[in-house]
Amino acid sequence: MKRFRSSCVAAVVLAMGLSGLPPALAQAASRQTTSIADADGSVTTIDRTELRAGARPDTRPVDPQGRPLAAAGAAKVDWPDAGEDTVTVGTKPARAAGTAVAVTAPRSRTAAPETVEVKAYGNTKARQLGGHATAFTLEAADPADRVGVRVDTSGFRRAFGADFETRLRLVAKPACALTTPRAAACEKSSPVKSRIDLVTHTLSAEVAADPDTVFVVAAAPDGETGSATATTLASSSKWQVASDGGTRWTWPPGTRTTPGGSPGTTGSTTS
Repeated sequence: MKRFRSSCVAAVVLAMGLSGLPPALAQAASRQTTSIADADGSVTTIDRTELRAGARPDTRPVDPQGRPLAAAGAAKVDWPDAGEDTVTVGTKPARAAGTAVAVTAPRSRTAAPETVEVKAYGNTKARQLGGHATAFTLEAADPADRVGVRVDTSGFRRAFGADFETRLRLVAKPACALTTPRAAACEKSSPVKSRIDLVTHTLSAEVAADPDTVFVVAAAPDGETGSATATTLASSSKWQVASDGGTRWTWPPGTRTTPGGSPGTTGSTTS
């Protein structure tokens, strides 16, 4: 009886409360219902994995179906081979046999030789010359003739980190660097205007077929994603302890460059 009276009183209070609301709000409030939470349905049960005494749990990553994922292995690197070949210069790239170097007619309207002798060197010689993967010389009947060159970078594009392939360039050195790389006159090098295609994995340039020059594939310090060089620890830089217990290192504006070429923001935080 008391429960019935309580229900009636609650209904009367609700009706009186809704009567004071605007019609639209009162109608909406009268339609609102509250569902009862299902405690059993809101609990997720995970089967316990039984382990033998002293056994270590399997912490290998798994896919959504619970199958173990294959461990990531080291990047496969295929350094180019050394080789020598005489190739015919045409509109399509002609690759020197057994090497990563191909020759094509130049895009500029300059005289191109009919044939070019390509002599390519392997990674060991390229490292001696301050580069990576390969180095090569070109020889035509007229050293002033220009040709287009393309180096296949697919085999060694993942040889190093820091976006290695995006930083690959060609540099030119005196051919004497092949025999006396430490001689002062042979250590000089100059950058060659080149382009790296990350889709076809090709490093291309247009150069003179001069046998007195050796071209070396080298990694520049800057690439499409920024600079891979170390930031100088200048006296104007300083460490600070943050309020969260971490440390912050700041350096003067304009000392670092972002990939877009503008001065970077200052600050580096660690914890």
